[in-house]
Amino acid sequence: MYKKGEVVTISGTAVRPHPKENSIIMVSIYVQEAVSPLKTQSVSISPDNTYNLTINVTALPSGDYRLVASIPSGQKSTVAFIIESQDDTNLRILRKIVEDYHKIHTYSLIDYFVCADMAQDVWNIVDTQGMRALLVAGNIDNPDASWKEYNHAWVIVETAPRQWIALETTGGFLVERKTNPNYYRGIFFENPRGLKTNMDLSRDYNSEIDRFVPIVSQYNEKVRAYNTQRDFYRSLTDSYNKKYVGQNLTVTEYQESLMIIRSIDSEHLKLIQVKAELDQMTVTYNNEKLVMDNITARMNELAAKGANLMNS
Repeated sequence: MYKKGEVVTISGTAVRPHPKENSIIMVSIYVQEAVSPLKTQSVSISPDNTYNLTINVTALPSGDYRLVASIPSGQKSTVAFIIESQDDTNLRILRKIVEDYHKIHTYSLIDYFVCADMAQDVWNIVDTQGMRALLVAGNIDNPDASWKEYNHAWVIVETAPRQWIALETTGGFLVERKTNPNYYRGIFFENPRGLKTNMDLSRDYNSEIDRFVPIVSQYNEKVRAYNTQRDFYRSLTDSYNKKYVGQNLTVTEYQESLMIIRSIDSEHLKLIQVKAELDQMTVTYNNEKLVMDNITARMNELAAKGANLMNS
Protein backbone atom coordinates (compact mmCIF):
# COMPACT_ATOMS: atom_id res chain seq x y z
CA MET A 1 0.00 0.00 0.00
CA TYR A 2 1.35 3.40 -0.99
CA LYS A 3 0.22 6.92 -0.37
CA LYS A 4 -0.60 8.91 -3.46
CA GLY A 5 2.60 10.59 -4.67
CA GLU A 6 5.00 8.06 -3.16
CA VAL A 7 7.62 6.24 -5.22
CA VAL A 8 7.13 2.50 -5.65
CA THR A 9 10.32 0.48 -5.18
CA ILE A 10 10.34 -3.19 -6.19
CA SER A 11 13.06 -5.74 -5.49
CA GLY A 12 13.09 -9.35 -6.67
CA THR A 13 14.92 -12.32 -8.16
CA ALA A 14 14.76 -13.42 -11.81
CA VAL A 15 15.82 -17.02 -12.59
CA ARG A 16 17.35 -17.35 -16.06
CA PRO A 17 18.18 -20.54 -17.94
CA HIS A 18 21.35 -18.90 -19.33
CA PRO A 19 23.01 -16.47 -16.89
CA LYS A 20 24.86 -14.65 -19.69
CA GLU A 21 21.73 -14.17 -21.76
CA ASN A 22 18.35 -12.58 -21.27
CA SER A 23 19.65 -10.07 -18.76
CA ILE A 24 16.60 -7.84 -19.12
CA ILE A 25 13.35 -8.05 -17.11
CA MET A 26 10.21 -6.19 -18.17
CA VAL A 27 7.96 -4.73 -15.52
CA SER A 28 4.45 -3.54 -16.38
CA ILE A 29 1.80 -1.79 -14.31
CA TYR A 30 -1.88 -2.58 -14.86
CA VAL A 31 -5.05 -1.26 -13.37
CA GLN A 32 -6.52 -4.27 -11.60
CA GLU A 33 -8.24 -6.57 -14.12
CA ALA A 34 -7.14 -4.44 -17.13
CA VAL A 35 -5.63 -6.18 -20.19
CA SER A 36 -3.33 -3.43 -21.45
CA PRO A 37 -0.60 -2.03 -19.19
CA LEU A 38 -0.49 1.61 -18.15
CA LYS A 39 3.26 1.60 -18.19
CA THR A 40 6.09 -0.80 -19.05
CA GLN A 41 9.70 -0.43 -18.01
CA SER A 42 12.82 -2.58 -18.46
CA VAL A 43 15.53 -3.24 -15.88
CA SER A 44 18.80 -5.16 -16.05
CA ILE A 45 19.28 -8.29 -13.98
CA SER A 46 22.47 -8.36 -11.95
CA PRO A 47 24.88 -11.33 -12.08
CA ASP A 48 23.32 -12.77 -8.91
CA ASN A 49 19.93 -12.78 -10.67
CA THR A 50 18.52 -9.94 -8.51
CA TYR A 51 17.07 -6.66 -9.65
CA ASN A 52 15.88 -3.39 -8.13
CA LEU A 53 13.37 -1.15 -9.82
CA THR A 54 12.03 2.26 -8.83
CA ILE A 55 8.90 3.39 -10.61
CA ASN A 56 7.54 6.91 -10.36
CA VAL A 57 3.78 6.50 -10.03
CA THR A 58 2.99 9.99 -8.81
CA ALA A 59 0.72 10.51 -11.84
CA LEU A 60 -1.38 7.43 -11.11
CA PRO A 61 -4.76 8.01 -9.50
CA SER A 62 -5.65 6.21 -6.31
CA GLY A 63 -6.90 2.68 -6.80
CA ASP A 64 -5.94 -1.00 -7.04
CA TYR A 65 -3.09 -2.04 -9.35
CA ARG A 66 -0.98 -5.05 -10.21
CA LEU A 67 2.66 -5.11 -11.16
CA VAL A 68 3.79 -7.89 -13.54
CA ALA A 69 7.49 -8.76 -13.94
CA SER A 70 8.43 -11.01 -16.89
CA ILE A 71 11.63 -12.40 -18.41
CA PRO A 72 12.14 -13.14 -22.11
CA SER A 73 11.45 -16.86 -21.59
CA GLY A 74 7.88 -15.89 -20.73
CA GLN A 75 7.88 -16.54 -16.98
CA LYS A 76 5.95 -13.94 -14.99
CA SER A 77 5.42 -12.92 -11.41
CA THR A 78 2.61 -10.62 -10.22
CA VAL A 79 2.35 -8.38 -7.16
CA ALA A 80 -0.77 -6.39 -6.27
CA PHE A 81 -0.50 -2.94 -4.71
CA ILE A 82 -2.77 -0.10 -3.74
CA ILE A 83 -2.31 3.63 -4.14
CA GLU A 84 -4.30 5.49 -1.54
CA SER A 85 -5.76 8.94 -1.99
CA GLN A 86 -4.84 11.44 0.71
CA ASP A 87 -8.39 11.15 1.98
CA ASP A 88 -8.09 7.35 2.26
CA THR A 89 -4.71 7.65 3.97
CA ASN A 90 -6.10 10.11 6.49
CA LEU A 91 -9.12 7.89 7.14
CA ARG A 92 -6.88 4.90 7.77
CA ILE A 93 -4.72 6.89 10.18
CA LEU A 94 -7.74 8.33 12.00
CA ARG A 95 -9.42 4.95 12.29
CA LYS A 96 -6.29 3.53 13.91
CA ILE A 97 -5.97 6.51 16.24
CA VAL A 98 -9.51 6.27 17.56
CA GLU A 99 -9.45 2.45 17.79
CA ASP A 100 -6.12 2.43 19.63
CA TYR A 101 -7.31 5.16 22.01
CA HIS A 102 -10.49 3.26 22.76
CA LYS A 103 -8.56 0.08 23.60
CA ILE A 104 -6.72 1.74 26.48
CA HIS A 105 -9.44 4.10 27.75
CA THR A 106 -12.54 2.69 29.39
CA TYR A 107 -14.97 4.43 31.73
CA SER A 108 -17.78 2.97 33.81
CA LEU A 109 -19.75 6.22 33.54
CA ILE A 110 -19.87 8.35 30.41
CA ASP A 111 -21.23 11.89 30.65
CA TYR A 112 -20.61 15.12 28.78
CA PHE A 113 -17.57 16.06 30.81
CA VAL A 114 -15.92 12.64 30.47
CA CYS A 115 -16.65 12.71 26.73
CA ALA A 116 -15.11 16.16 26.50
CA ASP A 117 -11.92 15.00 28.24
CA MET A 118 -11.62 12.05 25.85
CA ALA A 119 -12.31 14.24 22.82
CA GLN A 120 -9.55 16.62 23.87
CA ASP A 121 -7.09 13.71 24.17
CA VAL A 122 -7.88 12.52 20.66
CA TRP A 123 -7.83 16.08 19.27
CA ASN A 124 -4.26 16.45 20.54
CA ILE A 125 -3.22 13.17 18.89
CA VAL A 126 -4.78 14.17 15.56
CA ASP A 127 -3.30 17.66 15.74
CA THR A 128 0.14 16.10 16.24
CA GLN A 129 -0.42 14.24 12.94
CA GLY A 130 -0.76 17.60 11.21
CA MET A 131 -4.42 17.22 10.28
CA ARG A 132 -6.99 19.95 10.88
CA ALA A 133 -9.33 18.90 13.67
CA LEU A 134 -12.25 20.55 15.46
CA LEU A 135 -13.87 19.69 18.76
CA VAL A 136 -17.67 19.49 18.86
CA ALA A 137 -20.23 19.70 21.65
CA GLY A 138 -23.68 18.51 20.67
CA ASN A 139 -26.44 15.95 20.88
CA ILE A 140 -26.06 12.93 18.58
CA ASP A 141 -29.64 11.76 19.19
CA ASN A 142 -31.66 14.95 18.74
CA PRO A 143 -31.18 17.12 15.63
CA ASP A 144 -33.26 19.92 17.16
CA ALA A 145 -31.47 20.04 20.51
CA SER A 146 -30.43 23.44 21.83
CA TRP A 147 -27.08 23.91 23.56
CA LYS A 148 -28.88 23.43 26.88
CA GLU A 149 -29.51 19.82 25.78
CA TYR A 150 -25.99 19.10 24.54
CA ASN A 151 -24.69 16.05 26.36
CA HIS A 152 -21.82 14.73 24.26
CA ALA A 153 -18.46 15.77 22.79
CA TRP A 154 -16.35 14.37 19.95
CA VAL A 155 -13.86 15.32 17.21
CA ILE A 156 -14.26 15.98 13.50
CA VAL A 157 -11.29 16.03 11.12
CA GLU A 158 -10.83 17.47 7.63
CA THR A 159 -9.52 14.54 5.59
CA ALA A 160 -9.55 16.49 2.31
CA PRO A 161 -10.63 20.06 1.43
CA ARG A 162 -14.18 20.47 2.84
CA GLN A 163 -14.37 16.72 3.52
CA TRP A 164 -14.93 15.90 7.18
CA ILE A 165 -15.16 12.75 9.25
CA ALA A 166 -16.39 12.48 12.84
CA LEU A 167 -14.41 10.53 15.45
CA GLU A 168 -16.55 8.93 18.16
CA THR A 169 -13.89 8.95 20.87
CA THR A 170 -15.92 7.12 23.51
CA GLY A 171 -16.82 4.30 21.10
CA GLY A 172 -13.61 4.07 19.09
CA PHE A 173 -15.00 4.44 15.56
CA LEU A 174 -15.53 6.87 12.69
CA VAL A 175 -18.96 8.26 11.77
CA GLU A 176 -19.81 9.50 8.28
CA ARG A 177 -22.30 12.32 7.77
CA LYS A 178 -24.76 10.00 5.99
CA THR A 179 -24.66 7.59 8.95
CA ASN A 180 -25.55 10.20 11.56
CA PRO A 181 -25.70 13.87 10.50
CA ASN A 182 -26.05 14.90 14.14
CA TYR A 183 -22.29 14.41 14.47
CA TYR A 184 -21.94 17.39 12.13
CA ARG A 185 -24.15 19.72 14.18
CA GLY A 186 -23.37 21.48 17.43
CA ILE A 187 -20.86 24.02 18.73
CA PHE A 188 -17.46 23.78 17.03
CA PHE A 189 -14.15 24.70 18.66
CA GLU A 190 -10.74 25.18 17.07
CA ASN A 191 -8.87 23.94 20.13
CA PRO A 192 -9.38 22.51 23.63
CA ARG A 193 -9.41 26.00 25.16
CA GLY A 194 -12.75 26.74 23.52
CA LEU A 195 -14.23 23.42 24.61
CA LYS A 196 -12.97 23.96 28.17
CA THR A 197 -14.70 27.34 28.25
CA ASN A 198 -17.88 25.61 27.09
CA MET A 199 -17.49 22.95 29.79
CA ASP A 200 -17.01 25.60 32.48
CA LEU A 201 -20.07 27.48 31.28
CA SER A 202 -22.09 24.25 31.19
CA ARG A 203 -21.10 23.49 34.77
CA ASP A 204 -21.99 27.04 35.81
CA TYR A 205 -25.30 26.81 33.98
CA ASN A 206 -26.19 23.48 35.59
CA SER A 207 -25.26 24.79 39.03
CA GLU A 208 -27.23 27.95 38.44
CA ILE A 209 -30.24 25.94 37.28
CA ASP A 210 -30.14 24.02 40.58
CA ARG A 211 -30.36 27.36 42.40
CA PHE A 212 -32.65 29.12 39.96
CA VAL A 213 -35.43 26.53 39.68
CA PRO A 214 -36.43 26.69 43.38
CA ILE A 215 -36.09 30.49 43.30
CA VAL A 216 -38.50 30.66 40.36
CA SER A 217 -40.90 28.42 42.26
CA GLN A 218 -40.65 30.58 45.39
CA TYR A 219 -41.02 33.76 43.34
CA ASN A 220 -44.14 32.48 41.59
CA GLU A 221 -45.60 31.37 44.90
CA LYS A 222 -44.95 34.79 46.41
CA VAL A 223 -46.56 36.48 43.38
CA ARG A 224 -49.64 34.29 43.85
CA ALA A 225 -49.72 35.09 47.58
CA TYR A 226 -49.43 38.81 46.88
CA ASN A 227 -52.16 38.73 44.23
CA THR A 228 -54.46 36.77 46.54
CA GLN A 229 -53.86 39.21 49.44
CA ARG A 230 -54.26 42.23 47.16
CA ASP A 231 -57.52 40.93 45.72
CA PHE A 232 -58.88 40.16 49.19
CA TYR A 233 -57.89 43.62 50.45
CA ARG A 234 -59.53 45.26 47.45
CA SER A 235 -62.72 43.23 47.93
CA LEU A 236 -62.93 44.42 51.55
CA THR A 237 -62.39 48.07 50.64
CA ASP A 238 -64.86 47.89 47.75
CA SER A 239 -67.45 46.27 49.97
CA TYR A 240 -66.90 48.87 52.69
CA ASN A 241 -67.13 51.76 50.26
CA LYS A 242 -70.35 50.52 48.72
CA LYS A 243 -72.05 49.79 52.02
CA TYR A 244 -70.87 52.51 54.37
CA VAL A 245 -69.24 55.44 52.64
CA GLY A 246 -71.69 58.36 52.17
CA GLN A 247 -74.50 56.50 53.88
CA ASN A 248 -76.63 57.51 56.87
CA LEU A 249 -75.67 54.76 59.29
CA THR A 250 -77.50 53.48 62.30
CA VAL A 251 -75.54 52.98 65.48
CA THR A 252 -75.30 49.27 64.78
CA GLU A 253 -74.17 49.89 61.20
CA TYR A 254 -71.59 52.40 62.41
CA GLN A 255 -70.16 49.87 64.87
CA GLU A 256 -70.06 47.29 62.10
CA SER A 257 -68.20 49.73 59.87
CA LEU A 258 -65.58 50.29 62.57
CA MET A 259 -65.02 46.54 62.83
CA ILE A 260 -64.64 46.29 59.06
CA ILE A 261 -62.16 49.19 59.05
CA ARG A 262 -60.08 47.34 61.63
CA SER A 263 -60.17 44.25 59.38
CA ILE A 264 -59.22 46.36 56.36
CA ASP A 265 -56.29 47.87 58.30
CA SER A 266 -55.18 44.40 59.38
CA GLU A 267 -55.35 43.06 55.84
CA HIS A 268 -53.51 46.12 54.59
CA LEU A 269 -50.65 45.40 56.97
CA LYS A 270 -50.58 41.83 55.68
CA LEU A 271 -50.51 43.16 52.10
CA ILE A 272 -47.58 45.44 52.93
CA GLN A 273 -45.71 42.51 54.48
CA VAL A 274 -46.35 40.23 51.50
CA LYS A 275 -45.34 43.06 49.12
CA ALA A 276 -42.05 43.52 51.02
CA GLU A 277 -41.37 39.79 50.80
CA LEU A 278 -42.22 39.84 47.07
CA ASP A 279 -39.89 42.81 46.51
CA GLN A 280 -37.04 40.96 48.20
CA MET A 281 -37.78 37.81 46.24
CA THR A 282 -37.91 39.87 43.04
CA VAL A 283 -34.40 41.18 43.73
CA THR A 284 -33.15 37.63 44.26
CA TYR A 285 -34.96 36.42 41.14
CA ASN A 286 -33.58 39.25 38.99
CA ASN A 287 -30.03 38.69 40.23
CA GLU A 288 -30.14 34.97 39.46
CA LYS A 289 -31.79 35.62 36.10
CA LEU A 290 -29.00 38.06 35.24
CA VAL A 291 -26.44 35.34 35.95
CA MET A 292 -28.40 32.91 33.75
CA ASP A 293 -28.68 35.50 30.98
CA ASN A 294 -24.93 36.18 31.09
CA ILE A 295 -24.13 32.47 30.82
CA THR A 296 -26.61 32.11 27.97
CA ALA A 297 -25.11 35.08 26.14
CA ARG A 298 -21.60 33.64 26.42
CA MET A 299 -22.77 30.22 25.22
CA ASN A 300 -24.53 31.83 22.26
CA GLU A 301 -21.35 33.78 21.51
CA LEU A 302 -19.35 30.53 21.45
CA ALA A 303 -21.93 28.94 19.15
CA ALA A 304 -21.82 31.90 16.76
CA LYS A 305 -18.01 31.94 16.76
CA GLY A 306 -17.82 28.27 15.82
CA ALA A 307 -20.68 28.29 13.32
CA ASN A 308 -18.51 28.78 10.22
CA LEU A 309 -15.37 26.86 11.23
CA MET A 310 -16.12 23.91 8.97
CA ASN A 311 -16.47 26.23 5.98
CA SER A 312 -13.41 28.37 6.69
